[in-house]
Amino acid sequence: MIKTAIITEGFKQTGYGHITRCLSLYEGLNKSIFAPLLLVNGDKGAEALLNKSNYKIINWLENPESILDLLSGYYIAIIDSYLVNEKFYKAVMKKVSIPVYIDDNKRIVYPAGIIINGTIGSENFQYPRKEQNFGKGRKEYLLGSKYIPLRKEFRQTSDRKIKKEIKNILVTFGGQDIRNLAPEVLKMLQKEFPNIKKTIVSGSGATNLKTLEKLKDKQTEIYSAASAAKMRSLMKKSDLSISAAGQTLYELAATGTPTIAVIVADNQINNVKGWIKNSFLTNVFHFKDKNLLGSIKKEIQILSDTDLRILLSCSGIRNVDGKGVDRITTRLKEKYFEKEELYFRKATMQDSKNIYELSNEEIVRANSINPEPIKWGYHQEWFNKRLKDKNYLFLLACDKDDNIAGQIKYDIEKNKAVVGISISPDHRGKGYASKMLINSAAILKEHRINTEEIIAYIKEENISSIKSFEKAGYQLSGKEFINENEYLKYIYEF
Repeated sequence: MIKTAIITEGFKQTGYGHITRCLSLYEGLNKSIFAPLLLVNGDKGAEALLNKSNYKIINWLENPESILDLLSGYYIAIIDSYLVNEKFYKAVMKKVSIPVYIDDNKRIVYPAGIIINGTIGSENFQYPRKEQNFGKGRKEYLLGSKYIPLRKEFRQTSDRKIKKEIKNILVTFGGQDIRNLAPEVLKMLQKEFPNIKKTIVSGSGATNLKTLEKLKDKQTEIYSAASAAKMRSLMKKSDLSISAAGQTLYELAATGTPTIAVIVADNQINNVKGWIKNSFLTNVFHFKDKNLLGSIKKEIQILSDTDLRILLSCSGIRNVDGKGVDRITTRLKEKYFEKEELYFRKATMQDSKNIYELSNEEIVRANSINPEPIKWGYHQEWFNKRLKDKNYLFLLACDKDDNIAGQIKYDIEKNKAVVGISISPDHRGKGYASKMLINSAAILKEHRINTEEIIAYIKEENISSIKSFEKAGYQLSGKEFINENEYLKYIYEF
């Protein structure tokens, strides 16, 4: 797997939008050929969101060296932050092969790497495109709402039927409702639109849940910390939404939910301007507006026009197709294979037949300690046992089309490991063996940090294998008899 660090932040007082966005990326990367790790500067609320992912809570803002140390061995680093400076970005860029920066509003001049901005209309932002002298080549931009990372529940878009009348209004101001808008909006709706059903979603970090509960009436439903699946369901059932103008706005667009968006942070201004230009929103609303509630009331009346809501709904679905994560993942995979030929992953039971066929190759058997053909039943039992063995690391090297180029196995005992390697017929003669030995040794060391040496047993007549091991840094230490046959013993020391 391609080791990928995702660096971001999230706090109760500022919101968890960055974490939500990065979790969307994490989900997509984790299902592909990447091994993502979230490195989050956050509080207990952030940790609650991360509990099903591979993550570390670390205050990298005060101690940036801690992140830079962790990045050793990582191929990709993705940064999604409003807090770090250009110096940090440059330092990260120098540590990894593929640096990626998520932006919303041209916050800084980014160093060379991939800049992702999923804001609607960001393809028209005037980003600098000159080559930077940081040793990584030119900048690459992935811009526009087609690159917006959505949670997996929102990646399948579909048309929706717009009702003639507004009968259900969804109100959601993010995980924290940092401007405490939901109670006031609810009171206005209860007064001005008493017969319309109100659905209020209060985030896990919001402090106004008790206030909302006190305001609840027969026409009001309140949900606390609704799951992504529940949010999608509520959006699809609602005729109109009143929302903050952050990441949720793109989920509303993906579900075709006509929306009144209120800017609650400066970085949301581009979202609103872009969506007005692309006909998903009709007006700008800001939490500081003197008559915000009156303006929202007037907008609801305007949006009672069924044809207008149909227009908004179609525009949202047209501009957010839910494939942003897939596009980013695909581009990162392409970028990786511009420089590399193989990636590693752990073997699974689904690989059993392919490994059986490779292991029974005539040349593989001839160079094995046990040269006898392997029977299918024995292989299945052995393979299943090895996959469950904590002292056995079974890796597969795969090409860009996910074909198995070879297998490499480490049988670990205390601080030593015995290695076995074989290359698939279609990938022989390409020099993969030595590269596999070098790169997999690093994976072994990470898997079992106390490993001090790797041992290889090679038949003296297997000249090509000897050359591969020597090229990978293995040293001949002598000869050893196994099953009455003599083998050269090679050792790789860490």
